Amino acid sequence: MQVLSKLEELSQRFEELNGELTKPEVISDHSKVKKLAREQSELTDIIKAYRALTDTMGEIEEMELIIQEESDEELVTMARDDLPQLKTRQEELEQQLNLLLIPDITERRRWFQGSCCLGTGAWSVFSSQI
Repeated sequence: MQVLSKLEELSQRFEELNGELTKPEVISDHSKVKKLAREQSELTDIIKAYRALTDTMGEIEEMELIIQEESDEELVTMARDDLPQLKTRQEELEQQLNLLLIPDITERRRWFQGSCCLGTGAWSVFSSQI
């Protein structure tokens, strides 16, 4: 999925920034620290949501695997019970990421109002723009 690969690139950049901000030569350059810290700050919420999304997607895969391959009916029942909540969480995180990736607050408001009124799927809107 193209969106997830782009988010993975952002995650790698976030880790690079963490490393850069600990280097003595960077720490001694106030303007560079400010620039890198601002970039890191802009990515923080996106990366948190992305990591929560990948964790949730992993849990969904585990539940689906249990449902398909497990012989213990109690585990299968628990997995079936958990799966809808996980899928709802995945959708919420996708919508959150879509909103976080819209760069301007005015655009965010416009998107939010449109998606609430029109029922537009947030993830599909974002996906089509990447």
